[in-house]
Amino acid sequence: MSVQSWQIACPRCGWANSGAEVRCMKCGYGFAQRPGMLVAGESQSARAAPPPAVLTARPGGFLPRLIGFIVDT
Repeated sequence: MSVQSWQIACPRCGWANSGAEVRCMKCGYGFAQRPGMLVAGESQSARAAPPPAVLTARPGGFLPRLIGFIVDT
């Protein structure tokens, strides 16, 4: 069975599946979803952006604050 460019060949059974499939239609093997890989009919703007990383600030310990106090005075 030949595989065309828009198809994914199952690594387990070799069945040619659509590029939009998440699992093999013949054996059920799950395909790895690669980040940035678009499937037919999907636009880049339709993809949900990953949530931004939340950075939290923690106050410094005793020694850094003491050194900062000495430098400031």
